[in-house]
Amino acid sequence: MGRGHVELVHLHEIPLEPFEPGGWPAAAQIKVLSKDPESGALTGVVDLPAGYRRPKGFHECATEVFILEGGMAIGEVSHAFGFYGYSPAGATQAPWATSRGCRLLFLARSQAGFTAGLGSTGPSETLEVDSGAMPWRQSKVPGPPPGILSKTLRHSDESGERVFLCTCVHRYSYPLIEYHDCVEEAFQIAGHMWIGTSGMMVPGSYFWRPPYVSHGPFYSPDGMLTLFTTDGPLVNHYVDDPRRTVGENRAEAEAQGPPTDYFAGLTPEPE
Repeated sequence: MGRGHVELVHLHEIPLEPFEPGGWPAAAQIKVLSKDPESGALTGVVDLPAGYRRPKGFHECATEVFILEGGMAIGEVSHAFGFYGYSPAGATQAPWATSRGCRLLFLARSQAGFTAGLGSTGPSETLEVDSGAMPWRQSKVPGPPPGILSKTLRHSDESGERVFLCTCVHRYSYPLIEYHDCVEEAFQIAGHMWIGTSGMMVPGSYFWRPPYVSHGPFYSPDGMLTLFTTDGPLVNHYVDDPRRTVGENRAEAEAQGPPTDYFAGLTPEPE
């Protein structure tokens, strides 16, 4: 069944509930943005209260976090807004501790249960990125008008999947309708972005969009800051009619051959 198409949901409309996957210390809460009922994979906003601690341990699946508010120490290093962390399945994660509380975007590729102790690989397998220290770059993906920039937090040469921050100038207009070959997921951190086929994205808005769904055009009155994930190479295919079906778009894209991975060979740029 999978997650299905989520577009749009808004954080302030989603109830806060206890987050109690096996092995997590009590008191964490979550607003679930999307979830796969079969695999347990989910994306949500997790609140850790002041004084919360989680010991060294590991997940059986890959997980990702992005700090939205507050801060926490991971091992001996303190992190605040803009920190991104990725841990592959089985990788040992250093202890978590927050003295003042922390709100983070949390992504798990299957059940989010946690096991204290050592995993199958060491902490060196994890990725930790201070996005604030990274430069904004013009996107490598062709198509959008000038005025949109990104920071790639993680990219896989094997799958083409990518996690990135995206921003744009004020009064940014992108008067095109597009679709992609990949799943596209987005969480709005700041600013506003109007999507003609969806509505207005505000801080806390979220979508999980399957491949080949037409969407657009776009307009941002005040700029935006959005965290995106894709499960493969992102290529912009353009259409004139937003009513084009998924089947029509898929047939067209498949006739063009495999999508180009414009970020293949990319090395992190933490400067």
